[in-house]
Formats: sequence, structure tokens, C-alpha cells
Amino acid sequence: MGTVRVDVFQAHHSRRSVLGGMLALSVTALGLTALPRLAAAADPLPELGEGTLTTVPANAAVAPGDSLALEGTGFAARPEPDGYLAFIMDDHSVPTDDGQDVHLEITPDEIDADGNFAVTLVVPLNITPGEHWVRVLGGLDGGPAVSRIATFTVAAGEATPVSEPTLTAEATADESGAVSVRLSGTDLEPGASVSATLDGQALELAARPATAPIAVDDAGALSLTATTEPGTLVAGDYEIVVTIQGASEESTIPVSFTVSPFIGLSSTAQGSDTTVTVAALSSGAVVDSITAGDLVLSDASLTADATGIITVESSIPADQPLGVLTVTVTQSAPEATTYTTEIRITPNNTLFGEEQFTSVSASLDAATGQLYQSAYSAKNNALFVTAASRTTSSEIFKLDADTLDVLTSISVAEQEAGVVWAAYGIGLDDTNNLVWVTNTRQNTIAVYSQDDLALVAQLDADLVGHTRDVIVDETLGKVFTSGVNDASVGVFDATEPFAKTDSIDLNAGDPDAGFSPVSLALDPATHTIFTPDISSGRVAMVNGETGDIDFITYDDAISISGSGIAFDPDTNHLLVASQETSNLLIIDIASKSVVSDTPTGGGALNVSWDPQNSIVYVTNRGAGTITVVDGEGTPIANLDGGVNPNHVTTDGKGSVFVVHSDENQGHLVTKWTYSA
Repeated sequence: MGTVRVDVFQAHHSRRSVLGGMLALSVTALGLTALPRLAAAADPLPELGEGTLTTVPANAAVAPGDSLALEGTGFAARPEPDGYLAFIMDDHSVPTDDGQDVHLEITPDEIDADGNFAVTLVVPLNITPGEHWVRVLGGLDGGPAVSRIATFTVAAGEATPVSEPTLTAEATADESGAVSVRLSGTDLEPGASVSATLDGQALELAARPATAPIAVDDAGALSLTATTEPGTLVAGDYEIVVTIQGASEESTIPVSFTVSPFIGLSSTAQGSDTTVTVAALSSGAVVDSITAGDLVLSDASLTADATGIITVESSIPADQPLGVLTVTVTQSAPEATTYTTEIRITPNNTLFGEEQFTSVSASLDAATGQLYQSAYSAKNNALFVTAASRTTSSEIFKLDADTLDVLTSISVAEQEAGVVWAAYGIGLDDTNNLVWVTNTRQNTIAVYSQDDLALVAQLDADLVGHTRDVIVDETLGKVFTSGVNDASVGVFDATEPFAKTDSIDLNAGDPDAGFSPVSLALDPATHTIFTPDISSGRVAMVNGETGDIDFITYDDAISISGSGIAFDPDTNHLLVASQETSNLLIIDIASKSVVSDTPTGGGALNVSWDPQNSIVYVTNRGAGTITVVDGEGTPIANLDGGVNPNHVTTDGKGSVFVVHSDENQGHLVTKWTYSA
């Protein structure tokens, strides 16, 4: 048997909130306190996206302090490597006993090829009897938006803070045939050492962070990810035996799991050639057909190689309708069975029109992580770029906007031991010569000097829930941030001491509205801030002077996971890029109507308006392209965007800057200039 590596991810509790809605539940044992019991929210917010979340058993009945097992099936894959799904209970109505948001995030390698996963959480002790729910969410990681719930019932009676130990396992195969097995445990003895065997062979365990020996954390929780070499585990049922050595006794817990094959297509774009890969099959397995809905991807008899992999070349017709298809792999040997997964057909991704543009690229010397956003300073003719790797490292760069040479850069300092308040979103104030960044994971913002990137002010944590974007109205002297987690736009003074002056509630008096603001755009003439709702077909229009709110609504089906937004002052149009529907909407503000719906490319994430040439740039993160559209919505080019083109911003002089969130590409920044 090949070597299995198991990494331990300890439960962490310092970070609160992820999306407005994207707050995760920590898998922790909760101590008894005498806090008042908390009532559930009246009704769950609406659901959206693919996937089904259920309790185990369905509609489980539990007591306060019990472990609650959940299973997810059919969820869309999250983007690598920083994608994640997150969880909340009763739409934020039930915190932990100490008033904090408990949380659990699961990463792409914890979701199998069919979109399935398993998690366990502990029911808070101060919850009221009655019906409650858990919600799983995704979207801010650049992947498809999803919001699904599972209901459970809390029985009346005394709290039961101690439950039986629980261990669950979920396996995920990748295209190389390697299989990751995620083990999750709750109600274990804190500090107990852990070992495991698979098929009678000891597993080599490696901890993250490094600990020796591997041990249950202080809350009684354990989370392990075991990764096997290709060909070690193939499709089928398995059992890991976990040994927990406590202070006074040893317990052995068998944990069953199923490996399903990886099924993937190198491209799902209309009119594209694609390589279909099926991995983690038995060596010599025979596949007779691979279909996607009515589309036949292969009808040849294919035999898996020694590592259990089958690849076959195929194609997606140019006229294949956009939308979700179920891929079915039909196997005849070693036994007759079928395997399925889902794909989304995305717009035609053929490159064209590149002769109209010139480009120059530069690789930034970032320590780790990914580039996220950039902003251009007309005052200094400089481009400012953020890079981050969760809470371990972060940089801010100042580049010469003409050459992309690095003028200066800084590493964001730790704010607490081992924790960096990383910079993600970025906005500039040329009037005061300042750089504003969002510390998204700490729900706050920081201010730096444009001259040398010296830190001017680091604001306190938890001012705005999951600060995503930041934008400055220099005439008003106000700074605005999108609060994804608390459905708000935070307002700050643009000058010291940079006080928070307002929090504008985008739910507009309706707490169940569920607005999740993402990107921000500004009309400086009217002081209006625009932000799309990633969870529905809406754009909020906020009066920066008065705080008044108005909305533009449109059919949810034409804009799923709307995230990028820009403003065209020449036509009074809004431009909205939507990730899951892979399109660009042009919206007339005066009539509040959609005047153009243009397919772009897979995972349309961000958008920028070039006022010099009256054209629109859309970064298609999934497709690896940049679609350029004229003011009426007609595509004029589809440019090679490399790997993960994440964010785009204009210099207002005929060029745009694209940052790529892929550290393996060398932290790439590209400047595109329209030359036609």
C-alpha cells in the first residue's frame, strides 16, 4: 500500500464571520453556562444553487450539547486552492454560549467528485426547543453561489453537554487518482493521542500545525485529511480504524467511507475540445460510454491504466445549450455500475480580436498566497496590488503603471501571534494620498500611505461583517466598504482618526431579505454607491450623502452569483458580471431594466469600464479569458487571460490591469491596452 499523509486542521475560534451568510460553524464542544436560551429566526432565508444538505438521520431530533451529523450531496466543486463552503445556524440567530460565531469551513479537497461531504457540529447549550436549521453557503471564493438548509429539532429538557464520540469520513478523488480522506471527530477526549490504520497498515500522520503526537484539540474535536498516492485507493468501500489513546483508556473506532471516481472535463465551453478524465477506477476497469445528458462524450470501450485512469478526447458542440448537465460514466468491468457528476456548460471560449490589443506582464515577488485586487492612482501614476494567503502572509505592492516595475512593497505585519490581518480588497484616495485595504477575515480595514506604503492606521476588528470591497468618495470625504456577512455598507471618515460613522442596512428593514453585497462601484457625480447581491438578481443603490437605498431587481435566472460591478457614466448604465451564469448584464439605471445580456466565459467574476474607449473588460476566472464588450453588449474580443484572472481595473486612459490569483504562475499582473 502507498504512503498516506494525514494533515490535522485544528479548530480555530478567533475569526468571526465569512459571507452574510458565509459564517462557518466550528466543530467544538461547548461548556455549560447559565446564559439565556436563544430563539430561532422566524423562517429560513430562501435557498439557491445546486446541492442537498440533510441531517443524519433526516430531520434529526437532538438535545442541546448533542453532536449533529450533516451530509451534503450534489454540490458544485469549489475553486482550487482557496475555495470553501461555510455553515451558519438559524441564519445567525444562534451563537455559541459566549456570544461568538462558531464556525467550520470545508475546503475543495473535502468535497468529493460528486459534490458530497460530511460534517459534524455541536448544538449550542443555550438553544431553545423547537425547529432549527443549518445553512451551507458558498460564493465569495469565485465558485458557484449556493445556499442550502437542513432542518433539525431540539427537544425540550435538560442540556446534554457530553455526547458519544463521533467520527465520520469522506473521500475525494482527484484527476491523478490520488484520494483524500477527511476524518472529522467530535466529543473526543481533549489531548488524547490519535493513530489510524487502513487495511491493517499504519497511516503516517503529519499535523498542521506540526504537533507530535497527533492529538485531539482542547475542544474535543479532530479533523484529519489523509491523502493516498494514485492507484492506492480505487472506487469502492473502505474502513479506517482510528485509535484514540486517552489518559486512562484506549478506544478503537472503525470509520467507513466510499471512494467515488473523479470525473472531469478540461473544458466545458461551447465549441471547445475537451479531455474527459475518469480516475480512481480499478486497474483494467472497462468503461463502455461517457455521456453528458444527451451529449455522447465517448461511446468507445475504454480500459483504465495501471493507476486506474481513463482519458479520452471529446468536444462540446458550439450549439450546446448553456446550463447544467449530468455526466454518466457506464462501467462494465470489473462489475457493471455507473458513476455520475454534474458539469455546467459555459459560453464559447474561443479567442479572437487579440490583434486589437497590446499587453505587458510582470511577476510579483509575493511570499505566498494569491493576488486579489488592484487599484490605479492617477495622482501617482501607480498601480497598487494586494496579495494574501489567509492569515499566514500578505503583501501590498506599488507598481509603476507604465512599466509594471515594483516601486515599493511591504509585508503586512502580524496583529497577533502567528496571525496576519491580510489585505484583500483595495481602494485609493488620491486627495489624501492614502491606500485603503480590507482585512476581510477580521471584518475591518486598514490605511496605508501611497508614498511608501507605511501603515497609517489599523482599525479594530469586527467593524463590518466580512469586509470585501472598499471605495472612496473623495468629494464627500467618505469611505465605503461592503459588509457581506451583515448585509451592510460601512461608512468611514476619509481622514484621521478614520472613524466609522454609519452602517447602512441593505436589508432595508426586512431582516429576511438576505442581501449579500460584494463589489462596489461609485457615481461620483451623484455620490451613489452600487453593489450587486451575490445571492439574487438585485443591485442596491446607496446615496452616500443620505444613506437612502433603492434597488434594481431582475430575473434571478439571468444572473446567478452576480459579483462584479462597474458604472458607465456616459450612458448611465451599470455593468454586472455573474459567476455561475457566466455573463455580463448591462442595466439602464433610469428605467431599472436590463438592456443587454452577453455570455462571456466560465466564472465571470469582475468587470471594469474603460471610459477612453467606451468598452468593458470582464475577467472570466474559470475560463481563463478576458472578454471585451462594447457599450451595447457586443463582444469585440476574447483575450487569453492565463490562469485565474481575478480582478480588473482601469487607468481611465485606455488601459486596464488584470491580476491573476494563481501563485504557481508567479503572481502575475498584466496590463492590456486597446490599440484599434
